[in-house]
Amino acid sequence: MALTFVATLALGIEEGILAGVIVSLIVVIYQSSTPHTALMGRLPGTDTYRNLKRNPEALTQSNVVVVRMDANLYFATASAFQDLVRRIDTQDPSLQAAVVDMYPVNRIDSTGVGALKKVIETCRRHNVALYLAGVKGPVKDMLDEAGVTRMLGEDRFFFEVSGAVDAAEADVEPTDSGVESPLPDTPA
Repeated sequence: MALTFVATLALGIEEGILAGVIVSLIVVIYQSSTPHTALMGRLPGTDTYRNLKRNPEALTQSNVVVVRMDANLYFATASAFQDLVRRIDTQDPSLQAAVVDMYPVNRIDSTGVGALKKVIETCRRHNVALYLAGVKGPVKDMLDEAGVTRMLGEDRFFFEVSGAVDAAEADVEPTDSGVESPLPDTPA
């Protein structure tokens, strides 16, 4: 708004409004291509999973990680989605499963489908089982049509994050460090 006001005073009405529109478009594109992402943990005594940064008391598993991207999965956010999975360090030998909370995803396009397929391939290469939770009907329809459901397996889709985590924990090999615990810097 301030830029439009200054540009209008300096350049004239039409040029000022045009400058405001261009800057607004740039801001919208930037914001949509950098969505909020979160590593999640289970709140003690519940089946609720929340952002670890906002809830340091949340519990995690060393061999199962839960992630979420708060945006639709389409061309503008596809690389952010892949970066989110890269951040979980699929090469860590203690990591055996990843759960992606897909509840915030209302729409997916072909680029998003491609990004999800690459994530599935990356997880497979590193022997990390992938589970999807909260996939909405229209998104699931698109995943079915694109072959993602067949590629991942119908048994890897869950309504709730807690169900996906339970299945992941049941499917992975138990480890000594697989005990649920607060983050290392959080008092017990």
